Amino acid sequence: MAKRPMGIPFSGASLKKKNRWRFVVRGAIDMENFQSPVLPPSKAARPNISFKEITIEHLIETVSIPGKPEWAPLEITLWDLQCNKNPMFTWLKKLYDPERGVYKYLIAPGELGFKVAQADLELTNGCGETLETWRYEGLWPQKIDWGDLDMGSSDVVTVDVSFKYDRAYFIETTGQAGTSTLVTPSLL
Repeated sequence: MAKRPMGIPFSGASLKKKNRWRFVVRGAIDMENFQSPVLPPSKAARPNISFKEITIEHLIETVSIPGKPEWAPLEITLWDLQCNKNPMFTWLKKLYDPERGVYKYLIAPGELGFKVAQADLELTNGCGETLETWRYEGLWPQKIDWGDLDMGSSDVVTVDVSFKYDRAYFIETTGQAGTSTLVTPSLL
């Protein structure tokens, strides 16, 4: 008996899972002192874009067309690890050092800047192969929230970061092992 197609166009595809991803930032901090580019992520989202509206008045009508694109901030929750230096605070001190009262808007040539060239959000399959990559360009932490503490809770401490970026785009992947790797330090 011949096989009949079921009429499902995606029958050979597998679904992407929300818990299989990594966020890799390069160049924000001195990597010699840390095992990962930033604290290990707990929660994030893919990019969010909207277009400003341009209205054109024409006789008795108002016509709208899309204007400039506007990228929404990227909200990420990071696990806060027990370590001597907090990578997010180290990144913050590149622009503003509250202990010394120093604000450095301009970075000296050759020094790692506050705004990094790129970061990648990679969705992976169960074997760690990259299924989808979003590249963020011109990334910097707009807001860092080290979170609240509570004597009545045994929850893990997290850091919420709101990143601004210049643009984001999708990078086509072949489904082979990803080129970006994230070494996660022990949570002990």
